[in-house]
Amino acid sequence: MDSDNQAKEYNGATPGFWGIYPKASRSIDDDTYSFALTDNGQRSSAGNHVAVFLEVYFGASLHESGYSFGFTKARIRPSKSNITGCDIRFDESYNGSLIRPNSRASLIRTGMFGFIEMEALNNTLAGNYHFTIGPFFQIRPDSVPYELSYELKVQVSGINITKTDGSPLPSENKRAIIGCLLADDLSETKSANRWVTLCVQRSEIRSMAADDSRP
Repeated sequence: MDSDNQAKEYNGATPGFWGIYPKASRSIDDDTYSFALTDNGQRSSAGNHVAVFLEVYFGASLHESGYSFGFTKARIRPSKSNITGCDIRFDESYNGSLIRPNSRASLIRTGMFGFIEMEALNNTLAGNYHFTIGPFFQIRPDSVPYELSYELKVQVSGINITKTDGSPLPSENKRAIIGCLLADDLSETKSANRWVTLCVQRSEIRSMAADDSRP
């Protein structure tokens, strides 16, 4: 099938382009935790794979008790493990790759299900992380619009809590911080291994004309 006919079949009308549009997002703290799946402005011809790039942000986390805390390990993964209605190709180059400023990223996958795991090289994850080695994955939906629903999760056992004056950490303070995280958990399904969801993002792959402007 040539590309023009393929585009007509997928869009049901005029050949065009596909791109990623944000639909909805939630975070337990918008100023501290965020991530985005984007196409980096790289439109794909309708019916072809769309490259999906990843950006993650961790800011300073403060608790009312006066302690700061952060996480040593995070995952960006689909909200559901059953991925259907598409052809998906993961970028295998994320294999312990260095992601500035202080993280290594690895792709963990089984069939069409895959996620990125980040691990801090020192202290905790902090700052802006741009995954520039390549796209997280490339996806071609069977039809559009097609929803992408992903979560930013952290491992509670990997929490690092400190106080600037170096004073010892009372166990009740650590319990209070973990309790707050568990209470704010945005996970649709709770994890037995204490992986807490900080953010959820829903985007859509949509068709658009060549002269459409991105919102």
